[in-house]
Amino acid sequence: MAAPPGRCFVCDNTSAKACSGCGWLFVCSRAHQAVLWPTHKYFCRTSPPSRSLPAFTLPPLKPEEAEIYRLHPDGHVLHGREPEPPFEMVPWYKSFVKAGWVTYRGPEDARWILDDLQKPAGSAETPEPARTFILIALKGQHFEQRIELDSDAWDLCSRDLTRILDRLRPHFRSKGMALPNDLLTRLAPFFHQDLIFNTIGINYQGKDRQELLNLAALRMEDWVVKDCEEEEEVKRCLAGVAAVLLIIAATDGRTVC
Repeated sequence: MAAPPGRCFVCDNTSAKACSGCGWLFVCSRAHQAVLWPTHKYFCRTSPPSRSLPAFTLPPLKPEEAEIYRLHPDGHVLHGREPEPPFEMVPWYKSFVKAGWVTYRGPEDARWILDDLQKPAGSAETPEPARTFILIALKGQHFEQRIELDSDAWDLCSRDLTRILDRLRPHFRSKGMALPNDLLTRLAPFFHQDLIFNTIGINYQGKDRQELLNLAALRMEDWVVKDCEEEEEVKRCLAGVAAVLLIIAATDGRTVC
């Protein structure tokens, strides 16, 4: 995440200690550790102790999420984004085939994809980053269609990241490229900080909620300006998302939930 080394990832306090489980998360108190734990536990339990920020991945698809796509295999569609309109509309699994993330020969393959996405990253047959790209799309593209379910920070983060990937896909395609395989690693500080923002928005109701949300969004903005080494189009895309989150923070984050 974009917090300076040794500072609390929630409030920026310099009196912070590293998480004993992973070594890269810093918090100043058990209370602030508890704020981030609902999402941090995934990375803490899946990455070896290290000071290095892990690549951004998502936890498995929930059974109730997978069931939506089992019941409506062709009804839920993704935008197959092209550089210019009109945008193509295709079933979710065919969109992933087109992106080169999976193979598809028939309905059985679609069911296999859903079964595989319910496995942890270490045991899933779909390799990274394709696995996380797919999960981001399934959670983010259909956030509004799944609003009746209990949404969590992963859903909200995926919604933000979907916007980013949808903008970057035609940009890279115009250069004759697919989304780079190391993109989730290169942009990990921004993506992790987005997850912090949404974790605070979902799980924290303290008096300093607005201040902490604003700090999380400012870190995203600062990382783009000071530390991001991507080309300008990528920076503009990230800066746009950070700007939206700053507006949300200014309203006390109520639109997050």
